[in-house]
Amino acid sequence: MVERTEAVMERRLGLLSATMIGIGGTIGAGVFVLIGKAAGMAGPGVVFSFIIGALLTLFTAINYSELSAAVPVSGGGYTFTHYAIGKFPSFLTGWFMWCGNMFYCALCAVGFSQALRYFIPSLDVTLPALAVVAVFTAINVKGSKETGGVQNVLTVVLIAILTLFIVGGFLHGFQPSNLVPWTPKGVLPVFTTVGYIYVCYIGFEVISTCSEEIKDPGKNLPRSIMISFFFSALLFTFVSLVSVGVVPWDELGHSETPLSLVAEKTLGPMGGLLLSVAAILATLTSINASMISSARIAYALARDGYMPGALTRIHERFGTPYVSVLFSSVLIALFTTTGVVDLLNYVSDFGFIIGLALINYSVVWLRNRHPEIERPFKVPLYPYVPILGAISSLVVLPSLHPEAIGIGLLWSILGLLVYYITMLGPTRLRIAFGGINIGLGVLSLILFLLIMEEVVSLPVAPDLYNLTMIALLIFGVLQIVAGIFNIKD
Repeated sequence: MVERTEAVMERRLGLLSATMIGIGGTIGAGVFVLIGKAAGMAGPGVVFSFIIGALLTLFTAINYSELSAAVPVSGGGYTFTHYAIGKFPSFLTGWFMWCGNMFYCALCAVGFSQALRYFIPSLDVTLPALAVVAVFTAINVKGSKETGGVQNVLTVVLIAILTLFIVGGFLHGFQPSNLVPWTPKGVLPVFTTVGYIYVCYIGFEVISTCSEEIKDPGKNLPRSIMISFFFSALLFTFVSLVSVGVVPWDELGHSETPLSLVAEKTLGPMGGLLLSVAAILATLTSINASMISSARIAYALARDGYMPGALTRIHERFGTPYVSVLFSSVLIALFTTTGVVDLLNYVSDFGFIIGLALINYSVVWLRNRHPEIERPFKVPLYPYVPILGAISSLVVLPSLHPEAIGIGLLWSILGLLVYYITMLGPTRLRIAFGGINIGLGVLSLILFLLIMEEVVSLPVAPDLYNLTMIALLIFGVLQIVAGIFNIKD
């Protein structure tokens, strides 16, 4: 394998390929994995949940269109905030969007295994999920041209099957009585369900992370983003309407393969088979798109010095950031092993929500700091659309599960550590750790003296008292010595 560390990725993707990457990244786990649980949460009102979700993310799609056309560089939202606001906010944006894409990729991998269970009910979820992650890792290392070709074929087939699903549902089996009442659990679950399905609409984001590989970015980036957004929003609305109109919402909520269940009742056994195939294709396109995005974000973070420089290596033959692809894929595989759809979904939501809030507002910052930049596309009603985009992202945050918020906060702490370690550099980092060593050593010796003077008591058994005191003394001395060596030039 031959590699080079300074290279420019070739612009190989046209409008069709870019749009298909966006649609393929959007139509995946959202329709086939989450819609059943979402129906169980909101009842027939899940249709309104998808409409509300579309309205909330419309502002983000418009803002992405301006930013991606003005700054057509790999990294997507991270790059936008880097140009607009500065180092720390841009790092946070990249860090959280990286998180969102990797967890979403893991979610789609698990969804792929669930779709296979339609054919093999006893199938273990983990192994097929890890296998499909490995396959798309190899595809993404090979190159964006091959990736785009795979995405085009899979997405076209997927659109055809879902169109048949919608038409067949309205013609055979749709019962308006299943929609009454629209909100059997009340109005509030309709809004909280938006947080559950929020990740469904973020597929267009992957287009901007491939900006360096898209031809004529000033025109093709805004067009592909808006086309993929509106098409996906329309598709989600009709798919959810047909689903709750054919199968009662409570029955749909208990199905692991909800659309296959609907298709069985409208198109017969072949319909269930066809939709199961579509579910497999949908999760494959989303795995592909989110893996592209996560790898490009990692590449951009490393390019600007926030992550190891090895992640910026471009393959000499394939022209891809193969190290960042491999690194991100290892983490995706690790997350995939959890096999818990709801957890992966909500953590992915957390990452996207925080990242998108910063990205939306960066439109305002970029216009103020760099008015000279050419903007082939400008958001209408400026600055209200960027502000509404930031607010609409954060509105969803309270509806996430506490466990996901906790994991998101841990990811935030890890990000802060990575950032400050990077900013300190090796010398300052050694000095900082030296100060920590000395501080811990001094505290240990102070505690030793306080116990000796009986100011504080040592909560151990009497036979362990002397051993504990010796250990405390040795620990304090060693920490001070280690600190001195660390800060010594």
